[in-house]
Amino acid sequence: MQKQSPFAWIDALAARLQGPLPGLAAQLEAFPGASQRPGMEHLDPVTFRPAAVLFLLYPHRGRWYFPLEKRPEELPAHRGQIGLPGGAMEPGDRSPEETALREAAEEVGLDPSAPIPIGRLSPVWIPVSRFRVTPVVAWMRRRPSFLPNPQEVVRLLEVPVEALLDAGRFRVERWILQGRPQQVGCFYFDGERVWGATAMILCEFRALLRQLLDDPRQARLLPFAHAQEIFIISSRRREETDEGHRTPATGPGDAPQL
Repeated sequence: MQKQSPFAWIDALAARLQGPLPGLAAQLEAFPGASQRPGMEHLDPVTFRPAAVLFLLYPHRGRWYFPLEKRPEELPAHRGQIGLPGGAMEPGDRSPEETALREAAEEVGLDPSAPIPIGRLSPVWIPVSRFRVTPVVAWMRRRPSFLPNPQEVVRLLEVPVEALLDAGRFRVERWILQGRPQQVGCFYFDGERVWGATAMILCEFRALLRQLLDDPRQARLLPFAHAQEIFIISSRRREETDEGHRTPATGPGDAPQL
C-alpha cells in the first residue's frame, strides 16, 4: 500500500479554500446570537482600510501548528491582545498575500519567500480601527525559524491545529462591549485568551476543518492525532452547550484585535 503523503491534507484544504467558504455564519460563532459583527451597525464597510494577516501552517515533531503573537501593552492599538501576524496594506503591496508576508517578516522574522499561499478566508471588518482584514492561508514544509520583533511581539504562541477542534478550549462569555451586554466566544491557548477579529478567523478555519472531517475520504488525509475522536467529542459538547455552560465575564475593553 502506498504511503500517504503528510502534506496531502494541504491539497484538500486548498481545494476547500477555492470553493464556497463558511463565511459570516462561522465567523459569528465568536459572537453568538449576533446577526452581524458587533459595532458595524452604523458603519459603511466601503470606508474601511485594507489589511491582511497570515494564517501559517507548518509541521513540527509530528504535529501541525500555526503561530499567534501577543502584542506589547505599550502599543497604541490592540495592546496586550493575541492575533495573527499582519497589518495594514501599504502602497507598495500588490496583494493581501504581499501584505501578510511582509508584516510577518517584520513582526516574527519570517522569510517572506518561504511560505506557500494556498488561499484566503473571508474578510473580517474591525469597527474600532476601521480595517478590512483578509486572512491569507499559507503553509511550509518545516517549522520556520522565528525571530520575534520585541517592539511588536512580546510572546509567540505555536498552537497545534487540532486544538481548534477541542471544545474545551472555546468558551462563550458574557461581556460588556460598548456599554451593552454581548456574548463573546473566546479561544484559550496556553493561558492566553483569543477573541474579536482573530477569534472570528479561527472560527471560520475551524469550520473548514469540520468540513474535511465530515468527508470520510478527506478525513483520512488529516494528520492530526485522534482528529476524529476530538471532532466527535467537540460536536457532542457543542450540542450540549446551553446557558448554564456559558461563563459570565466582563470584557477587557471595546477594541477587538486585528
